[in-house]
Parts: sequence; structure tokens; C-alpha cells
Amino acid sequence: SDAELGALALVLEDSRTGDAQLVAMNAQLEQLSSAVPATPDIAGFIRLVHTLAADSGTIVSSVTPQAEQQSTAAAATTVTSVALSLEGDFAAVMAFLDDLLSAQRLVRVDSVDLAADDSTGSLFVELVVSIHSEPGDTNLVGELLSQADRQVDDAATGLTLEANN
Repeated sequence: SDAELGALALVLEDSRTGDAQLVAMNAQLEQLSSAVPATPDIAGFIRLVHTLAADSGTIVSSVTPQAEQQSTAAAATTVTSVALSLEGDFAAVMAFLDDLLSAQRLVRVDSVDLAADDSTGSLFVELVVSIHSEPGDTNLVGELLSQADRQVDDAATGLTLEANN
């Protein structure tokens, strides 16, 4: 009947809307996973630092990870401090810092020590930054994806039941 076809069309439209929402949620969760990965991924962070240094024209002389600490924030994460030593002119150092703070990975600058060499115009920078990762063995992004999938499935099931009634 026309009423049943209309109900099925609504179910199909709602399902498509749910699929689009799921795709958008997955994209947001991937972004969050890049910002706060499941593991500290120190090697990935070191690669990022060296790439940003090469792009900005700074020279990295050391990258030293320090002990991990459990965050006490409401969105508890594991925080790893990393000491960085780099050198470059003012513009290069500023470009490096800007790129580091706008990278996909969540990075907080905890301290900055500067020294200048007036004869060369170089800045010597000692940074301590914090990078965040998911706490312990949890996989928050995976759990959120599973919850989102279940919500979409539940919504689709509810719509199907409504259409059948």
C-alpha cells in the first residue's frame, strides 16, 4: 500500500541520514585518534619533530622522552614529557613552534629556554613538551566507534520496527 511504501521510504531516508552521521563521526574519531593515539608513539612523534624541523629550517640536536605520567584530568590520558633541543634563526624557530602546536598530534609546551648567539643570529632552544595518549590498555576511540555503530544499528532497527507496524 501507499502508506507502507511511504513508511519504508522514511526508514530508508533515516538510514541514509544515520549512515552519513556515522561517516562524520568516524572522521571525527580518526581526528581524535591522531591527536591522542592509543599508545604514546614516541617514534612517530620524533619523526614529526624531525619533519617539522626540516620544513622550518631548524636543526634538532636532541629529542629525549621522559617518564610517562597518568593525567589527573577528567578525560584521563597518559602524558609523556619530551625534551627537545633545537637551533635556528628566529623565523625558523617560530615556524617550528607554530607547526608543532598546529600539528594533528596534541602537544602542550611546558617550558621554553632560549639562548641567542649574537654573532650568528642563531637561537638555541630547549623545550619540554607533553604529548598525550590513551591511558593504559584502553582504546577509547575504538570503544566510541563501537558505541556509534551500535547506536546507528539500534536506530535503524527501531525505524524498521516502526515501518513494519
